[in-house]
Amino acid sequence: MKLVNIHGGLGEFSVTSEENDVIHALFTRLYKKDDTWDIPAMMRFFQEHMSLLFPGVNLVKSDLGAYTAYRRGLIPYNCTGEGQQIITPVENPLGSVMHVELRLVLPSKSDNRFAGFIFPNYQPSCVDDIADLLCKGTLNQGVHYRAILELPQRAQEYGLGAVPFVGQVCEAYAEAAHLLGDAKSITGIEQVCLEVLRSAAEKSKNEVERETARAIYVPKLQQLVDAR
Repeated sequence: MKLVNIHGGLGEFSVTSEENDVIHALFTRLYKKDDTWDIPAMMRFFQEHMSLLFPGVNLVKSDLGAYTAYRRGLIPYNCTGEGQQIITPVENPLGSVMHVELRLVLPSKSDNRFAGFIFPNYQPSCVDDIADLLCKGTLNQGVHYRAILELPQRAQEYGLGAVPFVGQVCEAYAEAAHLLGDAKSITGIEQVCLEVLRSAAEKSKNEVERETARAIYVPKLQQLVDAR
């Protein structure tokens, strides 16, 4: 699967014919009721096919020792159109213990496929903005990989669409955390004040306050990135 675009927290991928066969087999098997398959057989099938598409991604076992796949027929993302999606719990690719899902989307009117690591109940902060600036500064296989961003839909939910570049994203987050720790010496503003500015730039009900906060916040982040 080759990443060709990023829509917020969801990646868009072009696929080979072999990968497309694997994806269609997954959706056909998981959406089709078949009493001849027992749960262990279904989960082995699911694990094997997901591993072919996403090598290095570790699925999380349930309390019963099986791998869980949730299916939703309605796609809520405005970039994909109608279609189907499969959701499964996975280990956090960024290394923390936070619960993470891998979502695979099969649109009905596009040859491309969509996927992303989704972080339910995620609370973005300054470190995400700095990491995103670092990610956007690197062109990898024709795509600027991105940090954790809001999904392209109305509901507030966040994801990481740069699935093939998760290692580089991890490095960006580590560097962003280091830069944020030096915020006072580099920008003259402490980290906690940057978080206040960020919140005001996004959530203030007063438009003037939002624009004023943003006019201070954005250059300070760039100053941190330029100080590397």
